Amino acid sequence: MAKKKSKKSILEGQKPRKKIGKSSKSRKVAILTVLGLFITIPSIYYQLKKSESRSKHLPEKIKLVLDPKSNISTKEFDSLKSTFKFSDDFDSFPEKISHLQSIFPWESVKAVRMNHGSYYFQIEKRRAIMTIQCDTIRNVSEGFEVYGKSKGTKVALPILRNVCPTEKIKWSKRQTIVLPDTDKKIIKSAIHLVKSLDRQGLKVSDLIWQKHRGFAVILRKSKIFVMLGNEPFSSRLKRLSDIMLKIKRQGKKVSKIELDFKSKAFVKEL
Repeated sequence: MAKKKSKKSILEGQKPRKKIGKSSKSRKVAILTVLGLFITIPSIYYQLKKSESRSKHLPEKIKLVLDPKSNISTKEFDSLKSTFKFSDDFDSFPEKISHLQSIFPWESVKAVRMNHGSYYFQIEKRRAIMTIQCDTIRNVSEGFEVYGKSKGTKVALPILRNVCPTEKIKWSKRQTIVLPDTDKKIIKSAIHLVKSLDRQGLKVSDLIWQKHRGFAVILRKSKIFVMLGNEPFSSRLKRLSDIMLKIKRQGKKVSKIELDFKSKAFVKEL
């Protein structure tokens, strides 16, 4: 009996199928994994940026800390914090600082932002460097502001004359006398002169402003009247120092020294 022919498993003209091996499956998994990462990573990045952006707009709690360099007491600072209700909004904080500077009698107010929502306050109170004759004797700060009334200090301060108005005085919000720019410039020069004389060991009791000649000073110990003129003072102060040493060495008594005529010096003895 003849054997039955086996059924053809492959149609004529059709190529045989290749069996899928383990290596092909691994490649497919790897490709799908890479595609998944390309989709997932941008999505995660977007979510992180979104949450970061949202956190920037979240209100931070402001912590006020007094910087050790400040010259106001802790009690004064606590009073400041209780008087002003500081907003937790950092964007409006500079306006608060500007407001404080405008109404408080301070030389300067700085708020340095630190980490974790803290602000370090650096507050400098006004310090009188000299006095000035106005309607009464008033203080002059290193910031060239005329304020308050001189109550006297342990160290006598020099007094500037013939600059400040004596009547119809106008006051600013900071409780300082409103001065024209010309007077401010004179006061600035006067402070510079006082500091320069101090560095040479020459203390003055009076600074007298003369419109057409500039500054004259009265030395505190010797009571000598010294005409110095206008800025720059450096060369004239050097000559004054040399003259004072010569007077001391020779034991002379002098009432007046004039140094505002170019390089000449006129010394009037008693």
